[in-house]
Amino acid sequence: MPASVRSWFPHPWREWRILDVWCFPSVIFKVFNANDANGQVTSKWREYELIVYVRSVFVAKSSSIAPDKIYDKSVLKPFPGFERKLHELDLNYLCNKNNIAEIEENVKRRKLNGDIKLIHELFARIQSAENGGEKDLLIEQLSEEALKIPNKLKPGLGDEPELMRYVGEKKTFSFSPKTFENLTKINGILRTEKLGHLTGRRSYFLCGALSQLEEAIVNFTVNHLYERGFQLVSVPDILPASVIEGCGMTTRGERNQVYRLDNQLYKTGTEWGDEICLSGTSEMALAALLAHESCSNGPIPSGELPLRICAVSRCYRAEVSSVATERGLYRVHEFTKVEMFGACPPDESAQLANELVSIEEEILTALGLHARVLQMGAADLGPQAYYKVDIEAWMPGRATSGSKEKEEEFGWGEVSSCSDCTDFQSRRLGIHYADRNGNRHLLHTVNGTAAAIPRLLIAILETHQREDKTIEIPNALRPFMNGCDTISPSQKVIDIKPLPVSLRSRS
Repeated sequence: MPASVRSWFPHPWREWRILDVWCFPSVIFKVFNANDANGQVTSKWREYELIVYVRSVFVAKSSSIAPDKIYDKSVLKPFPGFERKLHELDLNYLCNKNNIAEIEENVKRRKLNGDIKLIHELFARIQSAENGGEKDLLIEQLSEEALKIPNKLKPGLGDEPELMRYVGEKKTFSFSPKTFENLTKINGILRTEKLGHLTGRRSYFLCGALSQLEEAIVNFTVNHLYERGFQLVSVPDILPASVIEGCGMTTRGERNQVYRLDNQLYKTGTEWGDEICLSGTSEMALAALLAHESCSNGPIPSGELPLRICAVSRCYRAEVSSVATERGLYRVHEFTKVEMFGACPPDESAQLANELVSIEEEILTALGLHARVLQMGAADLGPQAYYKVDIEAWMPGRATSGSKEKEEEFGWGEVSSCSDCTDFQSRRLGIHYADRNGNRHLLHTVNGTAAAIPRLLIAILETHQREDKTIEIPNALRPFMNGCDTISPSQKVIDIKPLPVSLRSRS
């Protein structure tokens, strides 16, 4: 062996394996891989792996292959025309028989469909399969199944939400509070009715002061995040399905909430094939911003961490609900949201998640809202979350929409959420940082809702309503309302009545 090649690897080594490696365009490399005494791929090899940016087929010296060696940590083609680098799925954990019961319980408690036993069957078949097409296919199947397994659960996490604390004072009324729908109708600032033939069901028009209030909430929230050290990013709303799935959201199936676009119909974005979607939250685009070392300088230097970024975007959700209390603006197909996103070393993610929750509490308190903070149970977690905290605001009018016995149940509405995703998204999207010695490590990602506009509008109007049906603007928002401190019927915009049915088909 040439000394120049031997020098790539530190002593001692336990086993040599030959890799057939190719990268684009079709250049063949023959290189050697070394394992150290602990069976771990050497750092020198990792550096070389980055240089060639490859897909590799392992030609094993023996038939027994360690779990972290059978997967080719390189290029995955989730659909034709789009390649992305798939990083360290934790196959040592997934393929360890001692973890089967724990993983099965995790999947069951979250009500998901991951099949860990199938993963072990595929792993066993890979070890005995001949090199070539059969082994490649089995590895792809194993990859697909491994991506369905959710993040680990925080130890001690229950199945039901647990109350952590209350935030803000609960307002009392000397009169029976009106619902958001009644208040907006009286003041002429919202239209949600008879829009099916125009803009579709669950669509809406914010008018006059209500539209102005939306902008005020966004501007106030972004200013608050500036003060807390966040950087603002403008993000795309159209994303490839692989990015969305890499963040832990499904783009297919009954529980799918994602709008898919027919890319071939418009002959655009062919680098994505026909798998493009509308983003359900800017968290997805913010994660993509850090993926595959898309930062021009490669892994994020540890001195720049923790990273705090935020975005204002439209969010698109295909979800529907027949629950009476979720009609109107509470659950809609598109809305504006201010999202927080953080990335940090593994030992700092819990602290960063707590920071995001405290910011959410600060915003709600500044808006004069009463809220409760809940640690969510396993059944309420998405695949990506290690644990999640929700914040529900008290909505006085909504509380009266049911029976007296149901008032406490109906009165709370989720307005914020924060998830610690640990390394779940980083493993799928390739998000790394470099320590002081230049070694690469997976980052932990954390995300939180700073302001979900429609539900905040409901909470603000119902909380700050007056007996004369006017609404007081919270002090924190007044600097962004052009001097307006009250919403009243006198500010009603032109009454745009629905087109009569007899005229709708005419041009």
